[in-house]
Amino acid sequence: MTPQDFITKWGPGGPAFELNERQGAQPHFIDLCQLLGVPLPGSVGDYIFEQDTLVLGEARGYADVFYRDHFAWENKAPGKNL
Repeated sequence: MTPQDFITKWGPGGPAFELNERQGAQPHFIDLCQLLGVPLPGSVGDYIFEQDTLVLGEARGYADVFYRDHFAWENKAPGKNL
């Protein structure tokens, strides 16, 4: 995926621009990985979508992408926060 392909798809007016968080989180991350030329979730151990987590206050939650010892990634719609 080229930078222009990514912008065309995910930018204003693009086919993915109006997707909600649930619809767009995984496809957006996959496209971002392809743009950057890095492995996709599921390609190596402990690098997955939808990892069960504990949130502050001991509530259960999910990280949209989790790569053990590297990062946890959470998408949020504009105006939303953790």
